[in-house]
Amino acid sequence: MKAAAVAEEARIEALDNGRVRLCGAVTFHSVPALWPRLAQAVTTAGVTTLDLAGVERADSAAVALMLECLRAARAAGGGVRFVAVPAQVLAIARVAGVEKILSLDIEAAPAPAAASPGCGAPPAAETRQG
Repeated sequence: MKAAAVAEEARIEALDNGRVRLCGAVTFHSVPALWPRLAQAVTTAGVTTLDLAGVERADSAAVALMLECLRAARAAGGGVRFVAVPAQVLAIARVAGVEKILSLDIEAAPAPAAASPGCGAPPAAETRQG
């Protein structure tokens, strides 16, 4: 796969009120291109919420990315919340034993991606997890 195609596999959409949305396939192929922009967002741009409603496909790299976002935000004196986490990502986090570190509510998994707003759609109403 060419680097340009890999970079387009996933993207970040800026929303409002300190939110960004991940879109597309968040995998081992796309995470290296996403990480520098997300790191900047959670450490210097005031991003406090990462919306995963636009994630169409994910692997364990998505969970690693979430952990790194949380670590970077905390190191900068802040934090980050994850909303609209796909069932696939919740399952990986549960198997890895990190759902509590990420403050994910496994019982309150969102509807399948087909029913949730994707990229380009208005942000979903925020729901409290946990």
